[in-house]
Amino acid sequence: YGAAVQGAILTGAKSDKLDSMVLLDVTPLSLGVETHGKVMSVVIPRNTTIPCRKKEPFTTVEDSQTELDVNVFEGERASIAGNNLLGTFTLSGILPAKRGVPEIEISFELDANGILKVVAMDKITGRSNNITIQNNRGRLSQQQIDDMINEAEKNRKKDEEFQQRVQQKNEFESFLFSVQNSAHEVEGLTDNERTTIGEATRQLLDWLDNDSDEADKAKFAEKKRELEKVYNPIIARLYAKKR
Repeated sequence: YGAAVQGAILTGAKSDKLDSMVLLDVTPLSLGVETHGKVMSVVIPRNTTIPCRKKEPFTTVEDSQTELDVNVFEGERASIAGNNLLGTFTLSGILPAKRGVPEIEISFELDANGILKVVAMDKITGRSNNITIQNNRGRLSQQQIDDMINEAEKNRKKDEEFQQRVQQKNEFESFLFSVQNSAHEVEGLTDNERTTIGEATRQLLDWLDNDSDEADKAKFAEKKRELEKVYNPIIARLYAKKR
């Protein structure tokens, strides 16, 4: 009966019974993509009425990046490790630019049959790629869905802490790249000063990649001060020279 009513709604049929009923299909789990730091970035939140279409802006994490892997997940955990991978595809042909400059639009379209189409498009070049995920392949049972929702509730505090750590790490990484770029672009620096700043940022980027998983806010602040001790005197000399 439910399927017949849903079909009638989709085809626009009218009846007194239909007018007195509200029957809405919703997404049982949030849908999204993996972003920097193995974070699940939600595009369609759980309990969104379907059919639906939503889009979000994304960008690159490396200079001159020309490809972007799009990993599509469903689930309620902050980390992709606790969610279900639905599919993956690659967007190629991104115009090379500084990290964070390209504009990549990712859209999710979920139809009334539960078929999900994900499209990634470089807004500058117009290049795009997509994946279509059927409702009966790689999807979870109702019991698995309920278990994932319960697990997310039990681990809410842990997930919030994970998100905070990733945010702090990403902010510190952005700071390092900003300093690194200034060493190449700012006029008036000596070769020795550029080398000194470059070496300091490389060491901290290496620490970020290999030894920062357990770092907290205080540790990132400590590492930032380490770089500022090298960077600030050089910039102060430069400004003093221009006065």
